[in-house]
Amino acid sequence: MSEQNAVPGKRVAAALTPLPRPPILLDRAFEDPDVILAMVPRHAPYWPVMRYAAAAGELVAMIGDVQFSVEPWFRGDWAGDAQPVEGVEPILSNPVFLEAARMLFDAEVVVPRSVYVNVMAPMAYQATAHSDIPVFRGIDKPAFPVWLLHVMHRSGLFVEWRVEIATAVAWFYEAEGGEFEFWADGPMEPPDRIHAPLSNRGIVGDNEQMFHRIAAIGAPGAKLLTGATVDSELRPIGDGSGAWQVVSNGEELIRYDLSDLRISISWKAEVFGDDESARVRREGTDDLDLERVVDVFMEALRAKGIFCGRPVQPLHDEAFIAQLNALYPMPTLRG
Repeated sequence: MSEQNAVPGKRVAAALTPLPRPPILLDRAFEDPDVILAMVPRHAPYWPVMRYAAAAGELVAMIGDVQFSVEPWFRGDWAGDAQPVEGVEPILSNPVFLEAARMLFDAEVVVPRSVYVNVMAPMAYQATAHSDIPVFRGIDKPAFPVWLLHVMHRSGLFVEWRVEIATAVAWFYEAEGGEFEFWADGPMEPPDRIHAPLSNRGIVGDNEQMFHRIAAIGAPGAKLLTGATVDSELRPIGDGSGAWQVVSNGEELIRYDLSDLRISISWKAEVFGDDESARVRREGTDDLDLERVVDVFMEALRAKGIFCGRPVQPLHDEAFIAQLNALYPMPTLRG
């Protein structure tokens, strides 16, 4: 397909995590990008992405033990766990995404699952590198917390239950910064970057396995958001100017021009090598449950010479969570 290009890479052996599949670049993500962009104000408001992590322990599992604050990174779900929003079907069934997912994973079956939008405002620092939230048969969000899914993945103990996910991301942004940085050759190799202009360009990747982040957004000296909380919201002002505002407790914290905002549309689909694999996932005939997951972790801890009592509430036991995060830490990224 002329619009897709596999990213070349050294494909050397990676430490700590297996290599992700080499992503596919998209020169034209949507046939009619104006239709997609018109959905962004229509389905506002949007909330800080950090609302997705319920506790500090979950953030440590996602991004490592670093200091964090509420960044000007806002998100809205358009399809997935909740009722799909009006107009999302052409994104879910986008043939460009579907074909790239089949190519990337050599998949016979592609099942679109979710669409969400990220709206990011100027920030003077790059986002924290991360991988997306993995999925396992029987263990998935929102029923199970983010920290558990990430630690299960990093441990390498649950590979046979992992559901492979194709992630397509399409960008709309033409101002300064906002480059997409990704570790296609694994965390021990330098990252690649996709630079602006980013209008209607995209990438399809193995984002549960491939670390990625966004560079600083906006021109030097741009006015930055301060004082935001996880309950702040980003919304259009609605006066015809195209301006947006961040509001917290009824008070406007900052105002942006639409051109200041970096918009990205993310699409996720489960991919399967054959109909039988898709059937096992669909019917739940080989699902994990929490008791089995804890059994596997306890055995792994004992094998490492770590002897501790079985947690009564493993999803909320801070000592248990800290022990697993320490045993299966975030890899150190080069670059």
